[in-house]
Amino acid sequence: MDDNDLKKIFGQFDPDLSDSDRFMERMIRDINAVDRVKKYCDNTKRRDRRSMILSATAGFVTGIIFTYFYPSVCGIISTAISYVTHTVPSDSVTATVAGIFAAAASLATAFAAYNSIARNTRM
Repeated sequence: MDDNDLKKIFGQFDPDLSDSDRFMERMIRDINAVDRVKKYCDNTKRRDRRSMILSATAGFVTGIIFTYFYPSVCGIISTAISYVTHTVPSDSVTATVAGIFAAAASLATAFAAYNSIARNTRM
């Protein structure tokens, strides 16, 4: 290939160069899109953090309530077990079932609170 062929190839090369105004408009539009995504992510983090704190608090309060009423809950569970099995359960069985029931109620309360808060929170 000689110099004339190269001059001919590069002589026909005419790239489409955009003007600087269109470039700046596109860049500003892209920067604004990135800012919107960043703002959305920040709002989502804030909403999730608030939902987690409130749901953990609801579960904790439920646990405190069950702890306060623990003797009554144990009595109710003991009565229910003796009604179903027709025997008197030991205190350890009653305490274990009451603890499992309290933990399940606390978890259910926390989960329900998180879902309710997350669903009702708008950005």
